[in-house]
This record gives sequence, structure tokens and C-alpha cells, in this order.
Amino acid sequence: MKLFQLLIFAVLIISANANAEVLFLRGKIGTYGVEMSLDKGEKENTLVGKYNYAGKKSFLTIKGDIAENIIYLEEYYHDNQTGTFYLERINDSLIGKWVQGTKSYDVSLVETGGSADCLELSWCYRTFRPRFTGD
Repeated sequence: MKLFQLLIFAVLIISANANAEVLFLRGKIGTYGVEMSLDKGEKENTLVGKYNYAGKKSFLTIKGDIAENIIYLEEYYHDNQTGTFYLERINDSLIGKWVQGTKSYDVSLVETGGSADCLELSWCYRTFRPRFTGD
């Protein structure tokens, strides 16, 4: 019985650590409800994640960069870039814009769980210039 309890405890610890860096958010893109998860990317000060619209099962992939409080994320669906997020971290929220060509929507996301460690910079200063259209 003790071996079984130890095994269950080990599985719980491993599961908790697997999501240790993942940040969960919920909010809106325009009027559409969304749920998002973000994690540290393989390179310093990068993010990877996914999100889906409320009530939908398919996810869009997101990846990008963070510098100071500014987050730049590119959105992909089946390896095709379909939009871009320009976000600012304000307390426990990410506020900004989602842009696709000439279309844009306000974005408002609130942390709902996990760890915000992925939003912390890995080194003191990084020169970062988002890839705005027309610059």
C-alpha cells in the first residue's frame, strides 16, 4: 500500500512540474471569448503557447518575444501565420491588440492560473523592436 501511495505522489509531483512554467489566461479578442496558455520558448525571452475561442476545440498556435512589459506573438493555424498580438503586461493582465492585415481587435486577458514566470525576462536588457507593418 505504501508503494502505491508513493507512486501516486510521484505522479502528482511530476504532473505539477510539467505545468510549472505554463501561464493560463482567459479574456476576449474583440467580443470573442478566448482561453490561452503561454510557456517559455526554447530561446531566451521567447514565448510559445496556444489559444482557442470559447466553445471551440481547435487551437491556434502562438509564438513570439517578450521585452520589458511588451509581448509580441505571431498566431498560426496549420503553419500559416494568421494574425499578430501586440500586448502589454499590466499587473495580472495582458492588454493590447490583435492584428490581421487591416483588421484589428482589442485584446484583454487575465491570468487565471499557472505561473507567470514565463513572462519574466531571462537577462537584464534586450534590444527589441516589434515587427510592425510599414516600419
